[in-house]
Amino acid sequence: MKQLWVFDFDGTLSDLVPNRAVAAILPDSQLMLEELSSRPNTAVAILTSRTLEDLRHRIDNPDLFLGGTSGLFWQSPQQAVTVANPLAKERAVRLRDRALPKLREMLQPFEIDLEDKFVSVTIHFRSLEADMHPRLLNTLKAFASAHNLDLFPGPFAHEMPLDSMINKAEGLRALFDLYPDAFDVKMTTFAGDDTNDAEAMSWLIENGGQAIVVDNRIEVPGAYRVANPLGLVHLILLKLAPASC
Repeated sequence: MKQLWVFDFDGTLSDLVPNRAVAAILPDSQLMLEELSSRPNTAVAILTSRTLEDLRHRIDNPDLFLGGTSGLFWQSPQQAVTVANPLAKERAVRLRDRALPKLREMLQPFEIDLEDKFVSVTIHFRSLEADMHPRLLNTLKAFASAHNLDLFPGPFAHEMPLDSMINKAEGLRALFDLYPDAFDVKMTTFAGDDTNDAEAMSWLIENGGQAIVVDNRIEVPGAYRVANPLGLVHLILLKLAPASC
C-alpha cells in the first residue's frame, strides 16, 4: 500500500482569489507536490470542485491522480479517466435540464456570474454588493433544499453539485474503491479549506486517516490546522513527511 496525499486546489495549493479564473498553484506548493510524488511508495492526488479539464491546465505534474467535479471524474497518472459514479452523473444531467432555467430565473435580481459545469454550478458573487450576500445565500439554500442538493458556500463563490452524491467525501471514497490494492485510508492525509473538504476530512479521520485544515473557514475535529498554503507546505515537509537524510 502507498502513502496517499490528497489536496484541494483553491485556497490550499493556491491563494484564494476573487476571480477563480486567474488562480494558480504557488511555487512552493508545486515543489511540495514534486517532492512527495517522487518518493517511493507515495502517491499524490488533487481533489477539487473544478472540472477535470480546468484542473489539467493548472497542474503541471504527470505523476498525480486528478479528481475533478469533487471526484466524480478521476484521471490516473496514465491519463485514464473514470466516471466514479455514472448514476450520479446521469441524475445531475437530468436535473440540469429541468431545474437550471429555474435557478437562473431565481438569480436574476443578483449581480452574479453563474458558471455552468454541466453536473454542477458555481455562483460567483465577487461583484455583488455586500448587503445582498445573505439574500443570495438564502435563495441558493432554498433551491438546494427544494431539490435535496448540497450547497458549499465560499467567500467569493458558492458551489452546488446537481446531485446529492457529488461531493468530495464521495469522491474520496471513490478513489479508494477504484484502487483498492494501492491505497489505504489509514495511510492517507487530505488537506483543504472549505465546507466540501470538511465532509471528506471528517470521514477520513473517522476511518483512521488524517486531515489538515488550511485557514480558519471550517472546523474539523481532530485535524491539523495551518494559516495558509505556505504553512501547509512547511507542516508537511518539515513535520509530517520530512525528506529522508
